[in-house]
Parts: sequence; structure tokens; C-alpha cells
Amino acid sequence: MTISKFRLVIPIILLSLTGLQGCSDDPMGLFNEQMEKYGYIAYQTPLQYAGTGTLVGGKPDSLSIIAHPQSCFPSEIDGIQTSLRRRDESTLPSTEESIVVEGGARIELFEALQVGSPSISAGTRIKDIHTIQLSFRGVHIEYIDAISLAGFYRNSLSEICKDYLDRVGFIIQAIRIDQMEFRFFRKNQSRIAVGVDNIQEFIDISGDIQWTIERTGSLVIDTPKYIGYQLGALKREDRGLVLQRATSVRFNNFVFESVNIFEKANQQETHEEWLIPRLPEDTDGFLKELYETPELILLPTPST
Repeated sequence: MTISKFRLVIPIILLSLTGLQGCSDDPMGLFNEQMEKYGYIAYQTPLQYAGTGTLVGGKPDSLSIIAHPQSCFPSEIDGIQTSLRRRDESTLPSTEESIVVEGGARIELFEALQVGSPSISAGTRIKDIHTIQLSFRGVHIEYIDAISLAGFYRNSLSEICKDYLDRVGFIIQAIRIDQMEFRFFRKNQSRIAVGVDNIQEFIDISGDIQWTIERTGSLVIDTPKYIGYQLGALKREDRGLVLQRATSVRFNNFVFESVNIFEKANQQETHEEWLIPRLPEDTDGFLKELYETPELILLPTPST
């Protein structure tokens, strides 16, 4: 049986971050590279909302929330489902995956968990914990269906939302973790049982996060966690069609690329034709060699 490489995307990304698969002087940089490798942009700042439909502005390292995910892209209107959001488990099966981090890797782990939504930070007694076992449940892709979106844009989306979408992006696809379970151990591998009275000493949990304590002393986070996203562009001239999408960043700017495969084919033909050098009629000798030698850069014609 063949196991999809995407099944281990979350453990691989976080294991790389925490240094358990090699040393790194820039663990967060490595985390971002791993996310981009799988076609997603890693959240770099804590956000109250980070799911699909969230309108965002600014730079990748300083995202600003423009609108709640339900403001422009509601899940239902007057009790009727809009069917905008879908769940894809074919590439990230909804199974349980676990990682174990020790020593200094604990801090890097919480640096990763602090960004995106919800934000989960280390508590004041995190140094008392030697080993953390973290389990992920329900890892999947959450995305906005393009066909449903086009109809919704043309028939139901407000003019105010359209005004904003002409100027800012929105999260069209994201990696979502339904549930996380933390287990804590001392250096001698004995279990540390946390409770309602002391959990904040180990993990700083904000008031908007739903969580429970298991009988075994484990902490379970029930609020979905978003760790990576793709940004869509939805402008009036496209009439509800998302033709531009950003899955990577360069120099702290989003890199938007067309999803129109026919447009790309036409651009490729044009580009290949453009690459064929057209030599001036009087070109000979030294200049001709520069044109015909791909390793060299074409220099301007010297003045006479």
C-alpha cells in the first residue's frame, strides 16, 4: 500500500522546526521553507482568525485582519447553507499523528504554535517539562469551492465586500488541525498531570480557545488550529473567478500566480519565441558571439 507523502506533512514540518531532523540556526526559517515546499504560506504572526474566507492585508510577516471569515463568506444565510467551504482529506488523511520534543526544542515548538490561529504560547513553568508529546487529530485541507464562490460572488456578495476584495486578499485554502492533545513528562519520563488549577502555568491559553483536561492529565485543544494558507485574489473584472493565487512569498511580498492553464500555455509559447535572438543586420564578429553564447550577458552596442 502506498502512503501519500502529504500524510506526514504536519509531523515533518514541526519535526524539522524543532531540530529533530537536523540542526538549524533558523528553525522558523526552516519551518517556512517546509510549508512553502508543500504549497502553503506559513503564518508568521498570531491572528484571532485565520480560516478560509478571512480578508487580510499587509505583508506576510505582519498580516492585518480586514474582515472576519464569516463577514463576506458566511457558511449560511437565513438558515440556508452557502456550501462555500469544503474539506479535503485525500491529501492529508484525517488520522492521528504524533511528535515528541525534548529540551530546547520545546521553545521552538511553541514559537510555531503561537502564530496563526489560535495562538498557543508557553507558560512560565515550561522549563519544568522535559518532554512534550503532541498529537494531531483531523489534519485536513479546508478550502473555498471555486464554483460555489463564483455564484455567490455574482448573486449574494455585498458591494462593500467587493470594494475591499478589489484591494486586499482572502484566505482561499488552509491547513487545519481539528484537535491537539498535549502530554507532559519529567526527565525521568514520569507523567506530569495537569489540571484546571495549574494548566496556565505550563501553557498560556487565551480565552477564545476551547480546551478540556482528560482524566489522564492530558490537555486537549478543541479549537481548530490553522498553520498554513493560500491567498486568493477576487476582483470585479474577474466576475467571481479566482484567477490569481499566492502560495509563496519573496522578499516579504506575496507571489501571485495565474491558475489559468491556457494563459500559461500562451505565455510559454510567447516566451519561447521571445528567446530566439534577432540579430541586427550589421551584427558580426564580437557582438554576434555575444548573441549566440548563452553563458554570456548581452552587452549594449558600443558607441563609435
